[in-house]
Amino acid sequence: MVYAVITIRGVVQGVGFRPFIKRLADKFNLKGIVYNRTGSVLIEVNGTKPQINNFKGSILKEKPPAAFISKITIEYPEKQKLFKDFLIIKSKSFYEPKVVPPDLKICDDCKKELFAPENRRYLYPFINCTNCGPRFSIILNTPYDRKNTTMKKFKMCDLCQKEYKDVLNRRFHAEPNACSKCGPEVFLKGKNKKILKGYNAILKAKELLKKGKIIAIKGIGGFHLACDATNNEAVLGLKIRKKRSNKPLAIMTDSIDKIKKFAYVSDFEKDLLTSTAAPIVLLKKKNSKILSDEIAKNIDKIGVFLPYTPLHYLLFDNDILALVMTSGNIAEEPIQHINEECFRNLFNIADYFLYHNRDINIPVDDSVIKPYSINKKTDNFVFIRRSRGYVPVRIDTGIKTSKNILGAGALLKNTICLLDKSGAIMSQHIGDLENERVFKYYKQTIDDFLRFYEIKPEIIARDLHPDFLSSVYAEKLASVYKIKTLKIQHHYAHLLSCLAENNFYKKAIGVVFDGTGLGDDGNIWGGEFIIGDFKEYKRLAHFKYKKLPGGDKANRENYRMAISFLSEFLSKKEINKLYPDKDVDLILSMIERSINTPLTSSVGRIFDAVSSILNICHTATYEAEGPMLLESIANDFKGRLKIYDYDISQNNEIFEIDVKPMFINILCDLKKQNKKFIAASFHYTMAHIILDVAGLLHNKTKIKDIALSGGVFQNTLLLSQTINLLKKNKFNVLLHRKLSPNDSSIAFGQAVYAAFNS
Repeated sequence: MVYAVITIRGVVQGVGFRPFIKRLADKFNLKGIVYNRTGSVLIEVNGTKPQINNFKGSILKEKPPAAFISKITIEYPEKQKLFKDFLIIKSKSFYEPKVVPPDLKICDDCKKELFAPENRRYLYPFINCTNCGPRFSIILNTPYDRKNTTMKKFKMCDLCQKEYKDVLNRRFHAEPNACSKCGPEVFLKGKNKKILKGYNAILKAKELLKKGKIIAIKGIGGFHLACDATNNEAVLGLKIRKKRSNKPLAIMTDSIDKIKKFAYVSDFEKDLLTSTAAPIVLLKKKNSKILSDEIAKNIDKIGVFLPYTPLHYLLFDNDILALVMTSGNIAEEPIQHINEECFRNLFNIADYFLYHNRDINIPVDDSVIKPYSINKKTDNFVFIRRSRGYVPVRIDTGIKTSKNILGAGALLKNTICLLDKSGAIMSQHIGDLENERVFKYYKQTIDDFLRFYEIKPEIIARDLHPDFLSSVYAEKLASVYKIKTLKIQHHYAHLLSCLAENNFYKKAIGVVFDGTGLGDDGNIWGGEFIIGDFKEYKRLAHFKYKKLPGGDKANRENYRMAISFLSEFLSKKEINKLYPDKDVDLILSMIERSINTPLTSSVGRIFDAVSSILNICHTATYEAEGPMLLESIANDFKGRLKIYDYDISQNNEIFEIDVKPMFINILCDLKKQNKKFIAASFHYTMAHIILDVAGLLHNKTKIKDIALSGGVFQNTLLLSQTINLLKKNKFNVLLHRKLSPNDSSIAFGQAVYAAFNS
């Protein structure tokens, strides 16, 4: 018999880990204790060494679905302890960080019970246990106990209470635990206000969906707008009512086999789809006519996810292949999550409402991820949106800070970040702060997070741009708390977010490509090569400035940037011939006189311009429509690619990339090549530009570590080509894996900068 101390690090708090350890220890007949310590779980145990090694193996193999183990160690101290039983005890740590667990998809055990006629929760749409169900979305305060959630109004019946108190039961301290006798109920109502309840409401909803009706369905984090994905009329009707234009819609179906009827699914993608987070996964479409063409028009990928609540599963049967499940909101606003507000705000969109009386306190959008291949192997993904299922799990930065820091985030795709001595906590997706309701949601999220984690900020880090609403609010909060703010340049924050995510604390070359961000010189940056660490940075290369005619208007009207590039080598007459229905003369006059034409180095605008010149997208009906369509047709090309011409010159020790020669090449190719070839060659050229500039900067700095960040790197064709080229040339490539490369990671970069500079 020996005494051992097992330390387990990772996501091991707030996920039912200690009860799991207790059950496992009893199974192995081990005696000891288990408790939380800052950022870890500790087990002190008596047993034989083979017993303890087998125990460790079972921990790794059978851990709770939501747990993630980054490290497990066993020590055998000389000073012995003897235990008579195995107990869960309170934390021995002086400081125990607050834990708010993420929402989790229904587990396999609960799913089996849901469809088992002999089970007392048969067909109950709110079945859950310690391993699944709502968490973050229902929390009102910490600690995460039932009395601090929206479930507090439902008093558990005797049977549920018995499960809740039994440490050996799967529902031990499952805060949303309930059954049909004591828990939430589901209801269906139409515009005539007639209400059905219980399983009859679900059966009626299925019948209505089959008839082509649009139903607002309440899930874990908010309402979805749903319709039959095979009914073209219903899908088109939903898009028209929601004013969604050409923006792709996500679809939900209840099995991998069904997904394979309209999309390709690799083993890696299957693992993503079936993970506890149950994100929307962008899959390659098959040439199938089963689904409505309106779902993902002219795009080669389709967003698919599996049911993550019992209610979702109950909506499916053999006659329903797939349902459109798009966020239940008005364009650009937060997802609807309050019943009465939803009835009012979605009245003109939904025909019926399938809702329940378990309140949602924190609205949470679905997470979206995009798998991609490196060297033809699909085992990587990039976050398009990181939200439900992934937040607010702490991110271990390895940074030791004594300060409580708030990262205020960017203007677009906003999230916030709290950083303390236990790591970084990223918020759910908040959105674009220019919308009034989103900005209100942003302020509420900051209040919620400071309250949940009992953190009083000592520093607030914000964007360099003084007029971003996040910057304005950061200054207001700083005056309230009587603390200072730190201003961080947008693209430098991108670089730091990637470095910190990878626990990389040396100098690196940052390749940051996005749409917009205020530069140190007052111009709009977006095609940047910077070298930096957590103390300082320097801009060493960028795309040559071009005029952005119309300012923000050009972010949607792609032809404006195309005309700007073409004006460098074509006559007014030639441009008018290419754009006969546009006001070319006015735009050229603006360019010539420098009227409302800020200078930009943005790579996002280069993609916009190419999409317009190829007659793919002149005016975007949703963000990044042109680049997405461009990537889609480029993915469709199979064959030898061309590298277009470009110039790299040096100006005051800064390299400038001029793509004017590339645009000349593209215009020439339009006369003799198909658009797929041109789009694919354009992507390949951009990847080679990155490689060439990386080589120049390596020669100058001797640095071979490169971090890729910015929203442009959600383009997985460009991303995979760039990674392959850089690795082939012996560069160490740092990527976003825990966060998105887009502006949602800015808050993290701001916070870690403040940790090193305060």
